[in-house]
Amino acid sequence: MDAAQSVARWLSLIGDKADHVAVINLKQGKPPADFPFWYGFIDAKGVLKGGKTREKLLAAGGVEIEFPALPAGTFAKLDAENIPFTRADKAGLLTITERAHVAKFLRDFAAALAPALPFLGL
Repeated sequence: MDAAQSVARWLSLIGDKADHVAVINLKQGKPPADFPFWYGFIDAKGVLKGGKTREKLLAAGGVEIEFPALPAGTFAKLDAENIPFTRADKAGLLTITERAHVAKFLRDFAAALAPALPFLGL
């Protein structure tokens, strides 16, 4: 809920003066169920709640991308040694499986960025 409110405040302050990219952090869950206030949901009384900020962002021409999850242990090892994901395979720190996690993360992230590339100047 806090993230959706933060985006709503941003949209009300900036409006159409900027391009908007919302990032769904898949470490926090899987959409739409784990992000009820972003995607909207129907409560036990049948009342629709949430989802309005997302609608406003998309109506303003914004895009949303999904930031892929990386297993916590793999991330922790790279983070502790300050190793960029792009150098994880050469660092000699990770197991074969962990290197595969990073490779998959990089592929998934590159694919997820596609809708936002024009907004990011890439």
